[in-house]
Amino acid sequence: MSSVTTFAAAVIAAALATLLPEQRARLLIVAGVLALFSLDDAIQLHETLGERANAQLGLADALAHATWPLVFLPLLAFVFVVLWQVAKNAAKPVRLILRIGLGLLAL
Repeated sequence: MSSVTTFAAAVIAAALATLLPEQRARLLIVAGVLALFSLDDAIQLHETLGERANAQLGLADALAHATWPLVFLPLLAFVFVVLWQVAKNAAKPVRLILRIGLGLLAL
């Protein structure tokens, strides 16, 4: 269910890109990152990346769960910042909804 929800957010970001031409590039990148998160949630790509990173770095297998955030946290931060900036320039109701959603995401 979470994978489908994340994919729906990617579709909404892509739809917003058509409505907000000044934010189009950023929103399309956000849509792509959210689609990647959805795929990751469905097939657990982060675990495979963590295991491969550990193998390349010669780290213990127990650290696989510690290395994948190095890849995904910057992407999540990028999505957060872009959506915050989109909210800054949006109409008041949209701004409020986006900021509440981002706040809930942070919690």
